[in-house]
Amino acid sequence: MNRILLKKMFILAIFCILISMPVFAYAANVKASFIYSDDYFLNDEEHSKMLQSYFTTKGYSTNLETRPTIVYGLNQHLIHYKAVFLSSHGLQEGSKVVLKNGVYYGPDDITTDVGAEFVFVSACYSAKTNIHSNKNLCSTLIANGAKAAIGYEDTVYVSSSRYYENIFYQKFIGLGGNAAWAYVQAQTQTRDEYGSSDTVVTSVKFFGNGEYKY
Repeated sequence: MNRILLKKMFILAIFCILISMPVFAYAANVKASFIYSDDYFLNDEEHSKMLQSYFTTKGYSTNLETRPTIVYGLNQHLIHYKAVFLSSHGLQEGSKVVLKNGVYYGPDDITTDVGAEFVFVSACYSAKTNIHSNKNLCSTLIANGAKAAIGYEDTVYVSSSRYYENIFYQKFIGLGGNAAWAYVQAQTQTRDEYGSSDTVVTSVKFFGNGEYKY
């Protein structure tokens, strides 16, 4: 085999490596954190693991843990992970979720340096504007750096919210659809399964860029 042919083969091999590098780098850079509530909702860890599996099957790096005990802890997730799923209990006044040990987390607690591009706040009233501060948890996430966020404006049932969330991540990550499409598809399928009056169907709210996708 002559030297010219060897040289061409070497250049071709290098080219193939270079064009594949962005794909691997992209997968490695998509880090998702799943935060479950181990004292409010039965089998919440198992549900979070199911959602987590949509990311791991794509080769994305993931993290799974229970709720932080302090505001700083949750903000570390919002800073260092590209996607964050938080399951918690929300206060009826709106846009306040409960961390461990009864610590509240609201719009004023959100770091101004949100690195998470997508945040799903699975908590009752997480998308409801607070009646005292007139601030909204999800819209503040967007204002502070997130590209898209989802929450619930009303109280919701565990069964239908988990159904919605599973369908959403199936469409968003499993099928690679954009956030708005996955949001609508999940809402439609939840309505078909639980009825149009179910509070997940009527109160799930989307914030930010609907075209966002991984």
